[in-house]
Amino acid sequence: MQRLITISFLYLSLVSCSSLYFHPLQKHLQSPQDFKLNYEDIWIKSTDGITLHGWWLPSQTPAQGSVYFLHGNAENISTHIASVHWLPAQGYNVFLLDYRGFGKSLGKINLPGAIHDAEAGMAWVLKKTPQEKPVIVLAQSIGTAIATNALARHPEWQGATHTLVLDSGFDNFTSLVKDASAHHWLTTLLRYPILMFVDRRYNTDTALGNIKQVPVLQFHSIEDKIIPFARGQSLFEHANLPKTLIKTRGKHIGTFNRQACRNVLIEHIKDLSSDKPLRC
Repeated sequence: MQRLITISFLYLSLVSCSSLYFHPLQKHLQSPQDFKLNYEDIWIKSTDGITLHGWWLPSQTPAQGSVYFLHGNAENISTHIASVHWLPAQGYNVFLLDYRGFGKSLGKINLPGAIHDAEAGMAWVLKKTPQEKPVIVLAQSIGTAIATNALARHPEWQGATHTLVLDSGFDNFTSLVKDASAHHWLTTLLRYPILMFVDRRYNTDTALGNIKQVPVLQFHSIEDKIIPFARGQSLFEHANLPKTLIKTRGKHIGTFNRQACRNVLIEHIKDLSSDKPLRC
């Protein structure tokens, strides 16, 4: 019994700390040069003063707009570039930002801090991009929570955002813990005490419901084993119109490894009012 109490206390302590959602890597494993891309190292200050690093990938043709990319919970932009390296050839600038504690960004990661970082990155992209060009926010996995919270806190940015693209997202942190705790009998047993400690202030579904001026394009794999499709579908229900859900196949955040999904993204950005296939 004492062992069970100890394990329970430790686990509850862990899940109450938002930094445990993240698994940053400081070392860069590759660079844009590995994809034969021109790039600039960008250094900005977060809204609370932390120095952040990112990459600006200029379009290879006259720019049609800018894509602001917010990655998932692990590694850094050097690995997540795999999701967006193809966009400059399609006529889009790309800004990849590392949250605090990731890659060359300073500080220690936590969820509120990551939202501050996303806000600073968005302000930088809007300033960098000519007003007549669209800005597309593309977020994956936990980046969907970060992106939606940042946009929900700045209604003035919503009118300047052409499209919010959410890939492999989840509805809320309660469901995230429920899914994670289902994999072991002990965490299943402790599920309800654990849920008492989950921070619900930054749930993706609540934030998304507060974004009212931005078309939402959502991708989610029906084969996703990290965040089940049902969580993405639940998130989609909270989005305001206009919105489109694209059902995909393949692994978690593997969406843009597939040419068909790349094509769907570009087509939707160019004409959000068109009928598009529901799978890619």
